[in-house]
Amino acid sequence: MSCSFCEGDENLLSSRTHLSTKGDFYPGIDVYIAEKELCITAVTDVYEPNFMEESIEICFCPMCGKKLGGD
Repeated sequence: MSCSFCEGDENLLSSRTHLSTKGDFYPGIDVYIAEKELCITAVTDVYEPNFMEESIEICFCPMCGKKLGGD
């Protein structure tokens, strides 16, 4: 059985929406797993895209419990 979250196919959280009529700006938060990291991206501004990215190393998928990164 494969997990779409730790396989990288689906975000754990995605609240980014198109709010601007002046461009393609999508403020909100994305949380996803990339290899052995839990990554968080927060976009805060619709006119001048401002964003913060942070990641933390994790050993197990928070959704299915699978050990990440092989053995």
